[in-house]
Amino acid sequence: MLRGYISIKVQCMYPERFLNICALNGVEIWNIKREENTIYADVRIKDYRRLRKILDKEFFDMGVSRRSGAPFFLIKFKKRYVLVGAMGLSLLLLWFSSLFIWEIRVSGNNAVSTSEILYVLDEMGIKTGSFRLGISQEEISNTVLLKIPELSYITVNTNGSIANVIVREKDPVPEMEDRDYPTSIVATKDGIINKMTVLEGKAVVSEGDTVLKGDLIVSGEMESIAGTYRYVHAKAEVYARTWYDVSVEAPGETFEKSYTGDTTTRYTIIFAGKHLDLYINSGIPYTNYDKITSEEKLSLFGKLSFPVTVIKETYREYELVPVEKSQEESVAELENFALRLLQDSMKGGTVIHYSTETDSSSGNMVLTVSAECTEQIGIEQDISSDQIKSNDKDEGEP
Repeated sequence: MLRGYISIKVQCMYPERFLNICALNGVEIWNIKREENTIYADVRIKDYRRLRKILDKEFFDMGVSRRSGAPFFLIKFKKRYVLVGAMGLSLLLLWFSSLFIWEIRVSGNNAVSTSEILYVLDEMGIKTGSFRLGISQEEISNTVLLKIPELSYITVNTNGSIANVIVREKDPVPEMEDRDYPTSIVATKDGIINKMTVLEGKAVVSEGDTVLKGDLIVSGEMESIAGTYRYVHAKAEVYARTWYDVSVEAPGETFEKSYTGDTTTRYTIIFAGKHLDLYINSGIPYTNYDKITSEEKLSLFGKLSFPVTVIKETYREYELVPVEKSQEESVAELENFALRLLQDSMKGGTVIHYSTETDSSSGNMVLTVSAECTEQIGIEQDISSDQIKSNDKDEGEP
């Protein structure tokens, strides 16, 4: 196809003679078909000229039925200089555009944000529109790892005009609990203690005792037989029975969306950071609608990216229609919601039992959950240096 070929039609009394002439003169033909005294075949361009001279001497009638291949395609553009020039310029611009980065993709990061990585790369000159052949992997590694110590590895691979930034984060160092400073355990909520395990410190209450929020449960101040004090980092697991009243409310009439089927779509083009709206009227013709936005960056074969992004915004109209629910369904939904709120407010606790009460006198349904729970209520509290100094002073007095 690149060299081109010609489909010929030869008429003669003896078709076999034509085939012999081609074989004797080394003319390659293919796709041979015979219809009575006519032979159809394909021949290369260079062999066609030679074959015509030979057949003219033999008084064979040879015609052309079709010309195929790149040479004949280009001949069509011989006098279309503007079109040929535009095609050539487009190819040149396409090649020139591939020398620059038009899209940066970051992968491998979890704790470190993509924006932070892109900001450091931008400071180094690696950004949209930068020359991709000037990227130094060693410089990137040294600079980025110094400015973002949470990373252990980074590399930038270019695929066409797309820069793939691959990073690896350092394994997080487990926090070491600082047990050098003295603390006590105090209550975070009111409750009745039902389980307590003291690992360090002195318990000042027992199981079954009632405590209020802020009360001391385990002291980090230890007194010896000689009357001297030492201070420890108190450690304990303290569980208590707690009580909650959680109220949630729902309107007497509920609605849900019903889509009408009417939609409006708008397009915006972003080129080199500039927005070009492809619509005139900026108003939304609907009162109630959902907005769906999608972005697509133009690229060629997924490798050559262009600095053009198409934003598509679709608006779907809907109407709010009333939904009929039985009282049992409404109560069940409110009860589940209230229990979720209750669970979120506890620290590793569980609900032992609960009761519900509903009130619809205001027009809305109000549900109150009264629950008894068991949860961890102990929290560490630093022992102040003033308290330590005061006790040291008391020890020094006769």
